[in-house]
Amino acid sequence: MQSNDYDACPLRAAAGREWMEELPPTNRPGEAHWEWYVDTKTVIFSPEWRDMLLLPDSAPLSGDPDYWVERVHIEDRDELIRAAESVFNDRQGSFAEVFRLLRQDNSWTWFLARGHYEPASGAKPAHLLGSAIEVSHLRLNKRFHPPKTWGDSLNYRALLENSPDLIARLDRELFPLYVNPAVNRYTPKTSEELGHSSARELGISAEQMAFLTRNVEAVFQEGQAIRERRSFSTHLEEGLVGDWTFWPEFDEEAAVASVICQMRDVTEQVRAQHKVRLNEMRLDALYRLSQMLHAPQEKLMRYVVESITSLTGSAYGYVHLLAAKPQKRGRTFWSKGHYDFAAPGELPHDTLDPDIVFFQEHDVVDGDYYRINNGDQTNPIYTAFGGKLRIMRYLRVPVMEGSRLACVAAVCNKGSDYEEQDIQQLETFIKGAWLLLRRHDFVQALGRAKEAAEQANTAKDEFLANVSHELRTPLNGMLGMLQLLEDSELSNIQQQYAHNAVLSGKTLLRIISDILDFSRMASGKMELHSAPFDIRATIASTVSLFAGDAEKKGIELYAVVDDKVPPSLMGDEARVRQIIFNLLGNSLKFTETGCIYVECALLPHGKGNKAHLYLSVQDTGIGIPEASLDKVFEAFTQVDSSSTRKHPGTGLGLGIVRRLVDMMNGRIAIESEEGVGTTAHCTLILERAEAPAAPKIRQIRSLASADPLDVLVAEDDAVSRFAMRSFLLGSGHRPVCVQNGRQAIEALKLFPFHCLIADIQMPFMDGMETAQRIREGRTEGITPSREVAELVAAAIPECAAARGKERPIPCNLPLVALTAHAMAGDRERFLELGMDIYLAKPVIRSELDAVLEQINQRIRTA
Repeated sequence: MQSNDYDACPLRAAAGREWMEELPPTNRPGEAHWEWYVDTKTVIFSPEWRDMLLLPDSAPLSGDPDYWVERVHIEDRDELIRAAESVFNDRQGSFAEVFRLLRQDNSWTWFLARGHYEPASGAKPAHLLGSAIEVSHLRLNKRFHPPKTWGDSLNYRALLENSPDLIARLDRELFPLYVNPAVNRYTPKTSEELGHSSARELGISAEQMAFLTRNVEAVFQEGQAIRERRSFSTHLEEGLVGDWTFWPEFDEEAAVASVICQMRDVTEQVRAQHKVRLNEMRLDALYRLSQMLHAPQEKLMRYVVESITSLTGSAYGYVHLLAAKPQKRGRTFWSKGHYDFAAPGELPHDTLDPDIVFFQEHDVVDGDYYRINNGDQTNPIYTAFGGKLRIMRYLRVPVMEGSRLACVAAVCNKGSDYEEQDIQQLETFIKGAWLLLRRHDFVQALGRAKEAAEQANTAKDEFLANVSHELRTPLNGMLGMLQLLEDSELSNIQQQYAHNAVLSGKTLLRIISDILDFSRMASGKMELHSAPFDIRATIASTVSLFAGDAEKKGIELYAVVDDKVPPSLMGDEARVRQIIFNLLGNSLKFTETGCIYVECALLPHGKGNKAHLYLSVQDTGIGIPEASLDKVFEAFTQVDSSSTRKHPGTGLGLGIVRRLVDMMNGRIAIESEEGVGTTAHCTLILERAEAPAAPKIRQIRSLASADPLDVLVAEDDAVSRFAMRSFLLGSGHRPVCVQNGRQAIEALKLFPFHCLIADIQMPFMDGMETAQRIREGRTEGITPSREVAELVAAAIPECAAARGKERPIPCNLPLVALTAHAMAGDRERFLELGMDIYLAKPVIRSELDAVLEQINQRIRTA
């Protein structure tokens, strides 16, 4: 770019900002300043540039950097831009470049420019700040030439002499042809003394000498500048960091004559950056820790230990939490590195073992646990794990809670000596972590209390829901039978209806009685009535109540009474019967195959008129998990309380049994093994008496009514199933009744039923899951079973001809929710979840007919 049309710059107006005004003079001969605002595409120069570039006084010294960059020689431009942008983008470091710049008279002049990154301050955005000197007299095709005499360039020499950077001019043997005064900060010899010594004679470490030799030799061979950041040490200080640059100097024949070595000390900058990174790491670690308040303590403390280890650059660390009470033991958490030397079981977790930790008692002076021990860097301070772990350096800080030592955090074997900043990082982090740990304990405690309260509330809600369901289900069966009985003449079938009604009534009576009994027991108002009764007859009649159900399940039912048992006992027969009834009912409920064995015997402990009666009920059922054995006698407790549980109930049976046994001065115990069976043992203390009179038995009585529909019913309760089928048949419909949702989907794949009436609470697949699968079309993987196919074919003959052919289930199939959940909000909940119609138990026949008529109208208008 040869034009000087600066006024055409699009950012010309921006130069009027206060912070973009012309820079002041440098007051240093041969040097000029510049500021480059990369983000705003603006550059500002000091007045010296006018003289160096032969610009008129009217020419502005701020504006678009493109105008100035295009003045740079095309061969030098890319390298200059790359170096400057690298420093700006990295937000750190500096650059130094030699380049040619076009002057106003169209001649080229050489400049050495140095720049570094300046962060934003006030209104000033971040920018590059630097200076430049003209070095045309030292350049020839971008290569240095040594002056004829070292004093020929006073400006150049002044720059070197006053530079804060260490600058040395070395020959191939590392002999210092020139060393500036800055070298005095790093060696006890003066710059004049160094002029008579080779670098190899200055006591420089072998590692540092190898570094110098390698780079100087590379510059002599390749003639290219080399830049490298490297740590170094002096006789006064270790851990220094420098930006090293090696420049070639050429003679008239373009051969490398010497090497300029420049070292800029960036130790403080690097340490500040390192501190910033550590602070960021610490804050990040504390933030992550604050997000782990619900994590187990082991995971939490593992994170704390690894954090203090990495924050201090250590190889190992531990945190010891001291117990709040003297009689309690503390807890120690170790870093991962420790497990290279010991198995987890070998590391103590409740005390500080002096053979393993990083300090011993004499290290603690007047209760002060702060300690840095950097050792002599040759011999270990301590050894552990049989000498395998050599502790060379360590750092330890405490956490105090008032006057009590609450926590000790320690790290060891950092690569370099521990410093004050390590104490600050470790102390700040561990104190913040301790507060979070205390908060974690509070959150965990509150969580446990909340969980306990929620469990209690859930147990209460589940109990109420179960009671509602368990009351309405048998009541549904009972009322169904009674409705059928009302619409029929007394005949053999009516006797069957009446029998089913009696069974439902007894079931309902048992549940109601259990609830009332438990309520009376809890309030202490239950009393036992004493009268003579025959224990043999009581056992026989109670066992007979379960004979039919046992036979249907294929279970052998035995009852054995020892001959030594007195024929007549004094006591509350109803409560003894209730004990046997609940134990036997529980066994039958949880036994699918095998047998149930009831035993009654007389124990030899009774004295005088007292009889110690032993009763046991043994089954081959599913058994009880060991973790639940202690809870089986608790009220409202069930091993499985899910909505798809196979064995319903209120969870009161065994609780009532235990209370009744206690009232009879007896004891009860349960032994069980999962998959093998359960045995309940109990003893009752009764009095001997004469034989009682035989009990009497009573019988009870039960119903039938729309355009014919093919109706599928899913109901797990046998009596309710029977009642629904009878209702539908009596109304002229064709019903098919299955026992759960899975069987309902199987049946729907075999025949296009007009609707599905599904109980909400069923085993294996409940009504809501069935509805969701049908609505979403998720019925794959369910293949009709032979049992379901036979049920459908028996009720619908035309389905038999198409056996084996599956059909798609329409997603808009009318679905009726049949449920014993009849509390406020249940109807709305089931309709929102995909059901079309809600029908509550007990089912009233007129309501069922109204539902079917509603479905008929829907079919007619479809």
